[in-house]
Amino acid sequence: NTKYFVEGLPQLLDLPGEWCVLTDAHRLYLWPPDGDDPGTLSLEIPRRTVGFELSDCAHVHLQNLVIQDINDANAGYTGQDGAVRLENNSSSTDLLLDRVVIRNCGVGLRISGDGSAGVISNLIIRNCHIGPCEGLGLISLYWPTGPTNPAGIRGVTIQSNEFHYLGFRPRIDMGIGILIESPHQLLFQ
Repeated sequence: NTKYFVEGLPQLLDLPGEWCVLTDAHRLYLWPPDGDDPGTLSLEIPRRTVGFELSDCAHVHLQNLVIQDINDANAGYTGQDGAVRLENNSSSTDLLLDRVVIRNCGVGLRISGDGSAGVISNLIIRNCHIGPCEGLGLISLYWPTGPTNPAGIRGVTIQSNEFHYLGFRPRIDMGIGILIESPHQLLFQ
């Protein structure tokens, strides 16, 4: 009963129900819960379309994380995918992504909003490494819905990030690596 643990090696499997994936070797190691023969089991491995859902959140900081193998285009591409997804269903404010690595994903960061449902504000993305991504490394869509409803995303700072090897599957997003539409208070540094 400790808050510390070690994982990622098949040698560490010591209890029924534990498993380990070695992606480089393309191997899954499993200690079945009931001691059954793994060759006789029907195993299902889910694919997530979203790693972190930050919609309708405030004061959330993602720091020093690696997010990988999310929403692979071969597993199905829905248009709402993202290793990190943020959509304004109400208001989201003061969000930070700092020293986050996003790799081997269909879409890295997906940020969208129209202003009628709420506002995403004060979003900082800094010191992040994004890529490789089959589709977009960053997609940010702002939809002003009229003079009384300005863009739903305001005050975004993108600072000291590295985007690389993006959009290499042209059937997804036409080979575009970064797409930003109708920016409002957007700062690149």
